[in-house]
Amino acid sequence: PAPDPVTALWKDGLAERIDLGSWSEAETEAVLTAVLGGPVARGSVRRLWEVSRGNAMYLRELLIGAVESGALTEAGGIWALRTPLTAPARLLELVGSRLSGLAPGTVAVVELLAVGEPLGVPLLEKLADPAGLEDAEAQGIVQVYQDGRRTKARLAHPVYGEALRQSLPRSRLRRISAALAGAIEATGVRRREDLLRLGRWQLDSGAASDPALLCRAAQRAGEMFDNELAARLAQASLDLGGGVDAGLVLGEARFRSGQHAEAETVLAAMV
Repeated sequence: PAPDPVTALWKDGLAERIDLGSWSEAETEAVLTAVLGGPVARGSVRRLWEVSRGNAMYLRELLIGAVESGALTEAGGIWALRTPLTAPARLLELVGSRLSGLAPGTVAVVELLAVGEPLGVPLLEKLADPAGLEDAEAQGIVQVYQDGRRTKARLAHPVYGEALRQSLPRSRLRRISAALAGAIEATGVRRREDLLRLGRWQLDSGAASDPALLCRAAQRAGEMFDNELAARLAQASLDLGGGVDAGLVLGEARFRSGQHAEAETVLAAMV
C-alpha cells in the first residue's frame, strides 16, 4: 500500500497513476536473457517466473541474489540454476515486514500454507484455527478459491512461501511436514498431486522410507517441470535403494536443469 500523501497525488490529479501488470513467462525469459547476456535454461526461467509471478521487483531481487550466491551460473553458453533458488536478505526483509505483527493463529495458517500450499480448506481447518484462516484472508495474505468442487487456500504470492520456508526453523519445518503427511495419508492419496506432495512432505519430515513412492513422486515432479524437486526426490529414492528407475529420473532431472556433466555421471553409474 502506498503512503497517504502518495495516494493523494493521483487522487487530486497532481500525478498520473500507472498500474504495472505482471510479466508473462515469455516476457520474464526475455528480461532474463537481456540482463544476463545469454540464453537461460527453460526450467530456470520457469522457476524464477513462478516465484516472482512476473513481479519486476521480486524478479530483480531473486536474480541478483541467485547470481551473487552462485546458484545461477553460466556453463556452455547457457545460464541455469545449479543449486536451489533462495530468497536473498533484502527480499526476506520485504516479506518479513509484510507479515510482521500477525496473531499466533494466523501465523500457524501461513506457515502451514508455506510448507504445503495449496491446501484444501477442510484439511487446513483441521490442522489450524479457522479464525486464523479468516484473518489471513482478510489481510490479503491468503487467497481462498474454488477449484472444481474443492475449496482451496494458498498464499497470496509465491514469494511469501519461499521466504517463509527459508526462515522457518528446521525443527518446525519437520513438524509441519509430518503433520501434513499424516493428514493426507489419513484421507487417502487419491489424486496425482497428492503423491508428489506426500513424497515431499515425507522427505522434509525426515520420515521417508519407501523408495518406490519417492521415485513415483520424482517422476511426477519432472512432469510438472519442477526439476529441483524431482532431483531431490529421486536422490532420496536412490539412497534408499530405488535402483535404476530412481537413477534414470535423477539423471533426467539433472540434464533438464542444465547440469549435463552431473547427469552423465548419474546415468553412467546405472549401466
